[in-house]
Amino acid sequence: MSRYATAANSCRAGVLGVDFTSAPSLKKPIVVARAALDVAVPTSAAKRGRIETREAAVGLSLLAFECFSDWKSFESFLRSPWADGACSRPPVLIGGFDFPFGLPKELLRAWQWDHLNHREIALRFAKQDRHAWVSALKRFCEPRAPGHKFAHRACDGPAGSSPSMKWVNPPVVFMYREGFRRLIDADWHLPGFEPALEGSAWSMTGGVQPRPIALEAYPGHLARALIGQISYKSDSVPRDPRRLQQRARMLERLAASLPFLGPLGAGLREQMIEDGRGDAIDAWLCAIQAAWAAIKGPPDWGTPEDADPQEGWICSLDLKKLLEPTA
Repeated sequence: MSRYATAANSCRAGVLGVDFTSAPSLKKPIVVARAALDVAVPTSAAKRGRIETREAAVGLSLLAFECFSDWKSFESFLRSPWADGACSRPPVLIGGFDFPFGLPKELLRAWQWDHLNHREIALRFAKQDRHAWVSALKRFCEPRAPGHKFAHRACDGPAGSSPSMKWVNPPVVFMYREGFRRLIDADWHLPGFEPALEGSAWSMTGGVQPRPIALEAYPGHLARALIGQISYKSDSVPRDPRRLQQRARMLERLAASLPFLGPLGAGLREQMIEDGRGDAIDAWLCAIQAAWAAIKGPPDWGTPEDADPQEGWICSLDLKKLLEPTA
């Protein structure tokens, strides 16, 4: 007899991966990968009402991609993220979002914002227009030495991510400005910024988490672990066959390296390979990062002990050890 319990002792987490833009449009929409993480629970864990990662059998299935070309539709999605009928509402909903959740501590000190909490910082940053913030950021950078113009968050180095105060190539600071405050407005739970949710263990009885969980994801970190520094996407040359081959290679390496990934449907796989801008595959990478955090489970969903509640943190950086290219 299997040591795993029947379907009554299994649960499903809804998983979202969000490839973000600070100016959504029909040409460049926000792309969301919608997935489901099925967890088969040993009978002993079911009796405890809690899953230990080492005990559970898991499988992540990509269900669909969705696009949002304006803020109204994206905000509606954030308020009801699992309202499309793709499957019954899961007991846990966790999303990986490709935008910064915080600004560098050094910048906050310079602006005398270091006494504010994450909500106050996000809302204050939203009050002025982009031109005002570009001027303020340039004033911060001007007296600094070449090569050290930008301040960095503690998580930027391990992730290889752009500084969250950067306003061009890419405009990461405006991704923070437009994305993080909308998560706050939609009442997503933000691990590392807020106290853990009460009763946040995975439910064995069909209970539902009262709030969805939002984590900062960074697909570039996984992409480099898969194929190194090779380019796999381009906004200006979306039909480059060499980059298409790299996207196919990335999917092959993911399937070979991560045992919790289920098989991809042919249509979804082709969509990621054919999308020369890389938005679909980036959304899938964000979903994988969110799923890895879900596997780690509550109450902190993989939050590092030294996570800064103003700067934020990037989830699932430890996946890299499973994905580094072989010689």
